[in-house]
Amino acid sequence: MSDDTRSDDKVTQQVRNSSIAGDSDVSNSDLKQFMLDMRKEMREEMLDMKNDILSKLTENQQDIKQIKDDLTTVRSTLNDVEQATSSHAQRLDDIEQKKVPELKAEMDKKVQLLEEKLLLLEIHDRKRNLLVYGVEEEKNEDTKMVMLDVWHHNYSCSEEQLERGVVMTSCHRLPQSRHARCDSDGKLPPRPVIVRFGFDSDRAFFGNLNNMKRGCKLRVLDDLPPEMKRERGRLASIAYNIRKEQHQSTKIVVAGTKVSLQYKPRNRPDLDWKTYKDSN
Repeated sequence: MSDDTRSDDKVTQQVRNSSIAGDSDVSNSDLKQFMLDMRKEMREEMLDMKNDILSKLTENQQDIKQIKDDLTTVRSTLNDVEQATSSHAQRLDDIEQKKVPELKAEMDKKVQLLEEKLLLLEIHDRKRNLLVYGVEEEKNEDTKMVMLDVWHHNYSCSEEQLERGVVMTSCHRLPQSRHARCDSDGKLPPRPVIVRFGFDSDRAFFGNLNNMKRGCKLRVLDDLPPEMKRERGRLASIAYNIRKEQHQSTKIVVAGTKVSLQYKPRNRPDLDWKTYKDSN
């Protein structure tokens, strides 16, 4: 029964009672009974209201408990996520701080070994080549014929070499170096010649400066890969200053993929060569 219905019934009852009171006198016992009935009815209504409130409170308490349980579950899930995230972050830190540097160092080492092997292969491929500086350049020249004449006039060739001739599989001029300097007459030096020999014996003979005739002004060098050639040029400039300022003997040595400069006092064959080291 709703509150509105109870109120209507109560009003109706009061009207009836008022009507009865208007028609005749009401005895004390009837009034007492009326009061008792009213109290009873009010108690019942209050009890119904109390039960209804308690029922709603119970439902609310259950809802609150469910919400609390859900919050507990959410907190537990968040803790698990935080722990997992922290674990992954720690692993990432370990990888970044330990594994990545180790892998990079290992890869750098492998790359360095591969580069060194490639450099050795290139050195081997250039083994039969010689670079010759100081050969006068002529217009419309036949470079092979020019070099044959250079070999015969500037080297003490053996009878066998003179008879069979010097076999050169290729021979041509190289572009002028950007570092080339003009002489006092404003003339650039002749472009260098690169020669590839057909026989190792010829390459070894003409590469040996001791086989040059006295007064020969040629400059003959091994053909090297570009980076080693640049290092040799840098060291040659340093060697020039050492000879000029310190009056030392110098020589540039190629061992494997390394180019080094050695020096010692002039006219001191009893002393060992020292290796030049950059100050930086």
